[in-house]
Amino acid sequence: LVLIGGLTMMLITNAKLTMVAIFVVPIVVSPILYIGRRVRRLSKESQEKVADVGAFAEESINAIRTIKAFTQEQANLKKFDFEVEGAFKTSLKRAWLRSTLSATVTIAVFAGLGSVIWTGGNEVLGGSLSGGELGAFLFYAVVVSVSAGVVSEVYGEVQRAAGATERLMELIN
Repeated sequence: LVLIGGLTMMLITNAKLTMVAIFVVPIVVSPILYIGRRVRRLSKESQEKVADVGAFAEESINAIRTIKAFTQEQANLKKFDFEVEGAFKTSLKRAWLRSTLSATVTIAVFAGLGSVIWTGGNEVLGGSLSGGELGAFLFYAVVVSVSAGVVSEVYGEVQRAAGATERLMELIN
């Protein structure tokens, strides 16, 4: 609602600057959608790897007498290290991708604000816009930008939860 209200107020303030701002919105939203899908996939994969580690640990604890009887402690330790390392690498990829998403959205938002300031500054110099109107428009633009940033964070969390939910549904089935 804040996003829509901010865009409405921007349109009332200045149509040309609003068009610049609206042009920036797809540039901000497209990485959210593209990277968000990858975050979802990696989240599911991370859940699977952590489950594999838990399953392997449980099997090893339940079969400790057999492992000791056949002197398989070192082989079991290597296998456990491999499983944990795989889970760690997948979680690291997911965290890196989420941080990339946040950084990309932040850079796109501030680049968009920069283009709005540039266009608005030229309009003020040309006399078709007052400084107060530019200030009001920038206020609305910042409100919209902050809303877009929050949306990207929420979308990342939703994709992470969706990946975990897919894993849970597979387990239930």
